[in-house]
Amino acid sequence: MDNTDITDAVMADIQIPSASMMDSMDDLFGEPTNLVVQAPLLPGPPPPAELFTSLGQELAVVDSVGNVLVFTGTTGLGRMSIVPTDVGGETAGSPSDLDGVVGAYWLPQWPMDFRHATTGWGTTSTTLETLSTLDEKLSHAAFCQQDDKLLLVTHDLRRHLRVYTVTIDWNSTQGKDQHRQGTFRIVPSLQIAHIVSLEYIAPQHSEGTLLTSLRIIPPLLAFTEPSFTSYATVVAIYAQATYPADPTQQHESFTTICRWHLEELAQALHPSFAKLQKRAAPPVTLPNKKILRQQPDLVTAKVVLTMQSLNHDTLIAFGASDGTVEYRDRETWNIAAPAFGDTTTVMSLPQAGFEFSPSLEHSVHIACNTDCAYMIAGGVDQKLRCKPAALRYGWQAIDDGILDISGMHETAVACVAREHTLLTHHNNASALELFALLPTDLASEYRRHLFFDITRALTRAHDLCSLDEKTKQRMLLGDNYIIRCLGAQLSLVPSSDAQPGLGGQLAWLVLNAKHAHFALFSSCSGASPPGPATLHSLRGLAIWSLELFTASLAALYTVHSALASKPGEAPAAAVQLHVASSSSPLLHLLLCSYPRTLLRYLALALTRYFKLVASSLPSSPSLPIKTELLETISKIKTLPFRLEILAAPNGLLGEVDRAVGEAYTAAAVGPRERSEVELAMLLSPAPDLPAAMTGALESIWTKVVPKYLGEMDLGALYFFDATGLTIQSRGMTGTGAKRKIDVLTKLPITGETVRTCRRCSSIMDDFVTTAEGLREMGGFWKAIASRMCVCGGSWWVG
Repeated sequence: MDNTDITDAVMADIQIPSASMMDSMDDLFGEPTNLVVQAPLLPGPPPPAELFTSLGQELAVVDSVGNVLVFTGTTGLGRMSIVPTDVGGETAGSPSDLDGVVGAYWLPQWPMDFRHATTGWGTTSTTLETLSTLDEKLSHAAFCQQDDKLLLVTHDLRRHLRVYTVTIDWNSTQGKDQHRQGTFRIVPSLQIAHIVSLEYIAPQHSEGTLLTSLRIIPPLLAFTEPSFTSYATVVAIYAQATYPADPTQQHESFTTICRWHLEELAQALHPSFAKLQKRAAPPVTLPNKKILRQQPDLVTAKVVLTMQSLNHDTLIAFGASDGTVEYRDRETWNIAAPAFGDTTTVMSLPQAGFEFSPSLEHSVHIACNTDCAYMIAGGVDQKLRCKPAALRYGWQAIDDGILDISGMHETAVACVAREHTLLTHHNNASALELFALLPTDLASEYRRHLFFDITRALTRAHDLCSLDEKTKQRMLLGDNYIIRCLGAQLSLVPSSDAQPGLGGQLAWLVLNAKHAHFALFSSCSGASPPGPATLHSLRGLAIWSLELFTASLAALYTVHSALASKPGEAPAAAVQLHVASSSSPLLHLLLCSYPRTLLRYLALALTRYFKLVASSLPSSPSLPIKTELLETISKIKTLPFRLEILAAPNGLLGEVDRAVGEAYTAAAVGPRERSEVELAMLLSPAPDLPAAMTGALESIWTKVVPKYLGEMDLGALYFFDATGLTIQSRGMTGTGAKRKIDVLTKLPITGETVRTCRRCSSIMDDFVTTAEGLREMGGFWKAIASRMCVCGGSWWVG
């Protein structure tokens, strides 16, 4: 949860609570200290705002005269820097361009899309209307998207409300033959049309109130199947407030919510025109007229500080100064109050029983995350307080023979899984705050239910056993939602000093293997071979991958040795004993479909990497690079197995894949059941494997493994130490580790400044993403991979 507090005209302060603070309501911050957005101080303080990041890590700051500057946190949220914008080849935007700050907006971003490198923002501008008096200066403005255009509503100091349509022509200055010239330049232009206005707007039944917020909400989309006619709605919030020391005291504070529907009115000529003679001019069809039809005002006894729409604009949330959130249905605008014990449907967090309890004191700023699961409240003491929503019924099981709330708990867990899916898939927003709704001691069956629902909704990549080779490779490279699913397992750790369980360890290994495969494959599979500097930057990942392969084969050999010493023991029992005694997920890497396929393609990428290293040694630019590349390639000579037995389609991993597929077929396991088995082993690994895997285990340790023992150094496998591959507790990871390792390169940290992951506390060397700096580091793969941690978390610098 990334919070930006625009405190005055000169500063925007970035505050990031860590994952270990998510369940705390204590004061997290005192006076703002991180000055990241600076502008000249001018008379007249602007209205402050408090925002969550939702769709990205780039912040657009708007001043009182309409200038826009973009600040990026892609290199770490603790260091916001100005993004160069390009208009016709000229760089626009500098810190001195900012007048008084009046608004800030997080710009959409897709950090999981690895196809696009980081580029600057292109900008264009136009004037709405020429100002003739100071009263025409805008006080509020808001956008929303409707179909292929934007709707813009503005409010000026004369209390005039105007609505515009904004259409973007992306290539208005380009000719038809631009593709033939070999270049393609996007130069957007804005086409703005004024469609309707109202003068001297005010609440219908209250005086002396102040307009505090203006929003425009688009009509409901067709897939929501609304049961009523939906219009674009302009919402203006007027408040009158006096803040007592205690929120329980009686005081004259209330909020009036004013609404206008943007409707179309069919125009027709007066009936007298129908009496004209036939030889008169043909009838004229007039275009529909846009009108703003005012709806009845809504009055609440609370002081509303923020408003946002949820669930595809079907639910409107109003955050109040007492720390509560009031939800209203879009159809009736009545307060949404779900019936007690409704466990048949999951539609939203309030419907599932989540709510915010009133605070002990009033706040002057309220900011909720994308789905109102988490709140940041700023008090008059200039401190920020974290506050997750709480389950109305509590999480303690009741077994009194009268009331059973287990169904409510299942509904709450299903709702969290649903919201996680909506945020990560449809909105690409951070969903880390959602897990603060769950208790740290969540029961294992609920935890399993949560992971299963998230993965079923986001991806089908967990079951690759029956797919052809091209489809497998496409799923490995193209489906990145598996990062969200496995990253969720790393988020639900009881405390900072707790050791992740078997599921967390397996997720950590798979996520790192996927990162290594991406880095090696993207750098070594191009038409032109990478330079020695790029190969040098990948050496840590190559060595880590070799250690992962060695540890996996060592686990296979350990079980084989146990079976050899006990001839009558079943392989399933030996596997169960090994996993239970070692608490290691290495065998699950080979038995689960997704990680097994990932390891085989990682071995292919490694084979290609070492061939390129051998051919690039004569052209190494410096002696240190050449020496370290020689040390890297020497690892192949000391490897206790040949890499080809893992990379070949008919090798060890390929035969394990076929053995598992044949076992499913022999046991008459259908596609749906097979998918559930793979899902259980990947997301909820346990020492006792599913019964459907019994035949596969028998085949692997009686046929496949003995076939390849002659090609392995069994002594080296027996004495191999795999403790460096596991993830430690958050307190022993990252900056708290004895030996600080960059999670992206798997090399020791050399710089003084590091970036820390908010989710798993891993660290990486901080660097500046300039073209020259990237060439010195060895290519652009690190710039793309560093958009987020291997677990999908955001970086924090400082």
